[in-house]
Amino acid sequence: MNKSTWLFSKKSDLLILFVPVWLIWAWAFLSNSEGKSLPIWGWIIFILIIDVGHVWSTLFRSYFNKSDKILHRKKLIYIPIITFATLFIVSAISLRLFWGAMAYLAVYHFMKQQYGFMMLYCLKEKEKQKKWLKDKWVLYTGMIYPVVFWHLDSTRSFQWFVEGDFISLPANFIFTNYSILNSLYFTVLISWIIQEIYIYKRVKSQPSWGKVLWIITTYLNWYIGIVFFNSDYIFSVTNVVAHGVPYLALVLNYKLKENQKDQPSISKSELYFQLGIMLLAVFMLAFFEEYLWDVLINREKQIVFETFLPYFSILSNNPYILSALTALLSLPQVVHYVLDGYIWKFNNKNPKLKTIILSE
Repeated sequence: MNKSTWLFSKKSDLLILFVPVWLIWAWAFLSNSEGKSLPIWGWIIFILIIDVGHVWSTLFRSYFNKSDKILHRKKLIYIPIITFATLFIVSAISLRLFWGAMAYLAVYHFMKQQYGFMMLYCLKEKEKQKKWLKDKWVLYTGMIYPVVFWHLDSTRSFQWFVEGDFISLPANFIFTNYSILNSLYFTVLISWIIQEIYIYKRVKSQPSWGKVLWIITTYLNWYIGIVFFNSDYIFSVTNVVAHGVPYLALVLNYKLKENQKDQPSISKSELYFQLGIMLLAVFMLAFFEEYLWDVLINREKQIVFETFLPYFSILSNNPYILSALTALLSLPQVVHYVLDGYIWKFNNKNPKLKTIILSE
């Protein structure tokens, strides 16, 4: 098996990008978790550390990176300003509208990241073959159908951010008989797998196993998390792990290779110390963001935060103050969404990116 078809390496890809997701599936099926809520320990690991933490790791591909800070200078100044103004206006009009928009923006972001990782695998794939079922179509089918199902299934007992953030649509006859659509859904995946086997047997080469596993894992993960289980507990964990862990791994891998390139004489111990400091900073920022959410708005996780810090404010009932705080605290997440559309593109604004990401 050609190592070059893997994004990081065979061992790293399996242990970091795939095995965590598969283990979550095993836990979901073996445990009696359906209908439960995410417990405190699960919230700390999956939401605070992985989900919020991966958002803050963007800093090391933007504001905390000397070359990227220069190359993307205008974007790094204007995107937060424009984003905050937009978030404030929308939240001032309606908090329900705000959280609905955030839910759809998050779904779009999740989908684009899965596509982005698939494209990285495609770039590492040596054999380029014409296909009637294109990788991109199959991947998006794997994600769009569960989201459509989510809109049409009136029995959903959970939401993304707040209750009612996704629009509920009346299901017609075909959607009340969703077993037909489920069969078509998996027919697409199985047909694509057969196509991959046929292509690689014809050209007598090894398939890009990383790409194959990425598409199959994405396909099954969205189905398991949204269609199969009716639980925000399982949905949160499956999707957060599949999204946040790969992103953190990508940023860490980028910084590791960049530091090796910029500091040729650096020792491995120094290198890993730098990465450790980076992770510590990311998790500390995630902690303080969630602390401020809870102090200023939610008041749901005092059992976690008051162990470390006192609650210093009284909740405000002023709608404009609440809108301003909501916009400000949502800013890191939305800026992460927007910046990702620029900092991971292989173009002249990211001259080192292709060399670093695709190097062995």
